Amino acid sequence: MGAAWLGLIEGVSDGLSSVAKNGVRLRHRPAGAAETSGGAGLPRHGLGTASFALAASAWHVLLARACAWLGRGVRTPVRKAILAGSVTRETYGRAFGFERMMDTVGAIAGPQPPWRCSRWRIRITGRCSR
Repeated sequence: MGAAWLGLIEGVSDGLSSVAKNGVRLRHRPAGAAETSGGAGLPRHGLGTASFALAASAWHVLLARACAWLGRGVRTPVRKAILAGSVTRETYGRAFGFERMMDTVGAIAGPQPPWRCSRWRIRITGRCSR
């Protein structure tokens, strides 16, 4: 896969994510609609990311990544609206700071168990695979 494909994949994915973020309008929806519309982004992001494993060519990666980032774009403003609606105006900074902190902790800690298990297996068996 060349640099042009990589640029196309990143550009299309980020563009769709931005369009989805700006396209989600929560102000004009009835109460409770935020939770409903945000739920559509979760499976789309998960399935799009999981389908990378099935990709046989660059255009498959393009479709999978575009689908995943579109779901991510739908999910983000909904999550922020739910968070903003659940705290007082005086605690916005703490609430959003805590949410970002926990997201970062999850990104760091999430890969640790599999990595540690693989290191343990290498130490025990002396090899990486069967």
